[in-house]
Amino acid sequence: GWPVERIAPAGGGANSRIFKVEAAQGSAAMKRYPAPTAQDPRDRLAVETRALRFMRAGGLTQTPPVLAAAPDRHVAFLSWIDGAPVASPTAEHLGQAETFLKAVMALSDGPSADAIDPAPRCCLSPAEIIRQVDQQADALRPALAAASAPQAFFVGDYAAARSAFADRAKADARRAGLVFDAPIPRERMRILPADFGFHNALETEDGVCHFLDFEYFGWDDSVKIVSDVILHPGHGLSPPQARGLAERLASWIAMRDDAFMARYRMSLRLFGLRWALIVLKKAAEMQNNSKKNQDSHFAHAKLDEARAILDFCAVYTPGRIND
Repeated sequence: GWPVERIAPAGGGANSRIFKVEAAQGSAAMKRYPAPTAQDPRDRLAVETRALRFMRAGGLTQTPPVLAAAPDRHVAFLSWIDGAPVASPTAEHLGQAETFLKAVMALSDGPSADAIDPAPRCCLSPAEIIRQVDQQADALRPALAAASAPQAFFVGDYAAARSAFADRAKADARRAGLVFDAPIPRERMRILPADFGFHNALETEDGVCHFLDFEYFGWDDSVKIVSDVILHPGHGLSPPQARGLAERLASWIAMRDDAFMARYRMSLRLFGLRWALIVLKKAAEMQNNSKKNQDSHFAHAKLDEARAILDFCAVYTPGRIND
């Protein structure tokens, strides 16, 4: 071990926390993961450290190496990336992200790919997406009870979109000759780095983007990553950038999976429901934490964000020219 000189908080997401550990030998990132619970039994440390080792072994050097792990303490030590957040992604940044995503998916065909588990909350059929979305909505109801504006959005805009998008997905399945509730076979699944985006990236002085946070890594339908690229409200891309990257990825995947575009058209709106609920949850939390009888400006901004996701999904058709 290293004689530690200093440990300082260095950020983290909604779940895990990052600390910078400084020693004479150099710096490391200490990541502390939530312990598995009955409500969320995922072993986030195991998923991420396995993913990082898998990608490094596959030649992807834009991820931090794992230095050590202490599973009993829910802590991993990763190489420290001395970089800056990518505040305004450029075409060069987008090119690096696209290359990285394609390289990760290509590792699905490698000899060690079987060591990777299905992604947490993987969605292998439209019916499964709807099941998870409805479960997500049920869990949100208690928080909405005391949040008037989010509750009104939920029973109005969201409920209408839930009904319309499910009906359209079923109609798309019939037109494409696909079984709505049938999971896709393993040969059509890909290894995906979920929750991918520039919100989880650092750029070093040499202009290289290093990608972080792989707690949701695993086998899934590639429709999931393309949908997240175009819908994720926190990935740091402008709408044209997100659409362009998603369309390029979709074209690349479709060349290798002749059923991909049909699945993408069928499921994109359903993933939109999921993202709308994620944003709606934040709106409810903000309003519930605001002063009594006072609507939060930020809560209303989040409602606008959730509404924009549903509005986009209502009119956007993958594979066609969209204004």
